[in-house]
Order: sequence, then C-alpha cells, then structure tokens
Amino acid sequence: MDDLEFRRKLYAEPYTSDEAILGAAADDPSKQQFIDELKQLENRIQSTVHAVPVPDGLAHKLIFRQSIESHSKKQRRGRFHLALAASIAFVAGLTLTMVNQQPEKSDFAAIALGHIHHEQEYTNSANEHVDLNDVNAKLASFGGEIKDDFSHIYFANYCLFEKQKSLHLVVGGEGDDRYTVFIMPRGENEDFVPSFEDENFVGKAWQTKDANVVVISEKTHPYEKGMEKVKENLVFSI
Repeated sequence: MDDLEFRRKLYAEPYTSDEAILGAAADDPSKQQFIDELKQLENRIQSTVHAVPVPDGLAHKLIFRQSIESHSKKQRRGRFHLALAASIAFVAGLTLTMVNQQPEKSDFAAIALGHIHHEQEYTNSANEHVDLNDVNAKLASFGGEIKDDFSHIYFANYCLFEKQKSLHLVVGGEGDDRYTVFIMPRGENEDFVPSFEDENFVGKAWQTKDANVVVISEKTHPYEKGMEKVKENLVFSI
C-alpha cells in the first residue's frame, strides 16, 4: 500500500480496523504515529461536538428560516417577471392606463395561502411549547392579547407578510387540530375578504382598528368551531 492510499483511508476513518492499514503501521513507526495523531484529533472533535448543547427546536427553526428565505426568493423572482410584463403592457397601452389608472391592491388572502402551502412542512411539525406571556408580549404591538389559553401554542414568531412585520401563530384546537394565525397591520389599499379557500385550506379573516387577523385550517378538520374559538380568545383594544 502506498503512502497516499494509507493516508486517504485514515482520513476517512481514523479508527479503521483494516488489516492492511494496521499491518503497514506495525512495520513503520512514522505511520503508527500518524494514526495516533489522527485519533487524538478525532477525540478532540467529538469532545467539542458533545460539549456544546443543541438549542431546543433548532432543527425546526432552521427549516422554517430556509422556508421563509426560499419563499422570499420566489416572491422576488415573481415580482421581477410581473414588473417586466407590466413594463411591456405600459409601453403598449400608455394612453389607456392614463385614462383609468388605479393603484394595485394587496390580496392578503392569496398571500396567506401562499405562506401556508410553502411552510406546511414546518407548521405541521413545529412544537416549541410557547409560553402564553411570550405570545401576549408579541401581540401587544398589534393591540391584542390572548384572553384564554389554547390547548397548546406550537409556534409564535414575527414574519414578513407582504413586506410588513406581522405575527405568525400556530395554535392547537381539539385533538391534533392546528390553526395558523396571521396578524398584520392594516394597509390603506388592500383587498379584504372575510373568507377564502382552496383545495386544501379554508381561511377566515376579520379586521380590528389597526390589524387584519387571518385564521387558516386544513379542510380535513372540523374547523368551524375551532376557528370561532380562536376569534373569541383573541382580544384587541378598540
């Protein structure tokens, strides 16, 4: 066995039981020293890895962050293509758009469903055991609070909802039912709809003085009662 092959196999597995490797080391003290040094390095690496505790929920948070970043990238690509098409339409129909020009409305129902589809893998498995006081501290910035505890609060964190800082909650209903809640500032030009759905999800929305609240459930759940409970337990100042 040449020296290159000897080192390559040891780098891959310092504690190898390969007889050819062990035999070569027995015949050459420098090779045995190389094995001992690699084992010491491996031990230090393992000690360091086990000495640093992994934060609770780290895997879920990394998946969620990756999901958000991927969703943002898709939105940016979509906006670029939309902007390009809009520019062509503007040049072709300048006179018509000047006659009847209206600002584009923000369809938050479609945006909410987009978030749900993109983050479903995370929200279906997240379980961060969020404390009610922590949730209410976040809700306070929107003038709200949870009046009564749900069976479980799986997730509560800020997110970007159409470029606005919003609050994303995942709360438990009866059994294994989960409800996703988005709370976002009210906009001046938005297309508000009180209910919406697609093939998998159903959503209900209502408005407070300063916020839009959206609750979304999978259609496979008996969602009406659970959604009403979410609305009853979310209290906002007038």
